[in-house]
Amino acid sequence: DAALALDPHHDNAAITQALILQNRGRPAEAVAVYRDLLARTPDNTDAHSNMLFCLSEMPGLTPGALFAEHRAYGSLIEQRTAPPAPLDNTPEPERRLRIGFVSGDLRNHAVASFIEPVFERLGQRPGLALHAYYNHTLHDAVTERLRGHLPHWRDVAALDDDELERLVRADGIDILIDLSGHSAFNRLPAFARRLAPVQASWIGYPGTTGLAAMDYYLADCKFLPHGQYDHLFTEKLVQLPLSLPFEPVTSA
Repeated sequence: DAALALDPHHDNAAITQALILQNRGRPAEAVAVYRDLLARTPDNTDAHSNMLFCLSEMPGLTPGALFAEHRAYGSLIEQRTAPPAPLDNTPEPERRLRIGFVSGDLRNHAVASFIEPVFERLGQRPGLALHAYYNHTLHDAVTERLRGHLPHWRDVAALDDDELERLVRADGIDILIDLSGHSAFNRLPAFARRLAPVQASWIGYPGTTGLAAMDYYLADCKFLPHGQYDHLFTEKLVQLPLSLPFEPVTSA
C-alpha cells in the first residue's frame, strides 16, 4: 500500500497487492486490482494470467463466464501475434520424435512430483528425444535429478518470446507440451506463435489456456468426464488412462 501511495501506477506493486489479497481469501478484491492494472497496461500477460488463476478460485462465477475470460485472453494474445512461419519438421516415421516440455516448475514444486515419473519412463524409450525448456532461475536438487532424465535441457527464463521461438524451432520440436497453463512462469504468449506442429497443455493448470494455437489438453475420464466439459476448452480434450501419475518425496 505504501508503494502504491507513492506511485499508484507501479505495476509490480499492484501485482503484489493482488497476490496478497488472493492469498488472504479475498479474490474479488484481487481481481479488481488486476482489472485496474490491465486497463492501464493491457499487454501485461503475467498479470492477465494471474487474474485468470484468481477467477478460477472465485465462488459464484459460472463455467461459461470463466471460459469467456480465458478466451478473451487468447484473443488478445492472438491479435498481436504475427501469423506463424512455416515449420521445418519432416514427416519421417522412422526418425526419433522430438518432444519438448515448457515449465518454470522443474524444481522442488508439486508439478515435479507428477512429471518426474513421466520423464523417467519416456526417457528410456529409444524412439523419443526429450527436451526441457526451463523457465525459472532456481536450480535445486530436484532440478538436477530431472536433468538426468532429459538429455536436452535449455534454461530459457532470460529469453524473450522471439528468442524462445528461434530456439524451439531450431531444435525441431514435434510436440511441445506446456506444464504451466495460467500458473506462474508460463510462456503461453510464445505458444500462441505456433512453436511446434502439435502443442498441448498438461498438469500445471486445471482449465483451458484460451489459446487457439494450443491443440490439446491432456486429461482423463475422472478429471474431465468425456463430453461434459469439452465446450469449456479451446483445446481438444485427450482422455489418457491416467493423466497425473504421482511420485511422493522419499521422506514422506
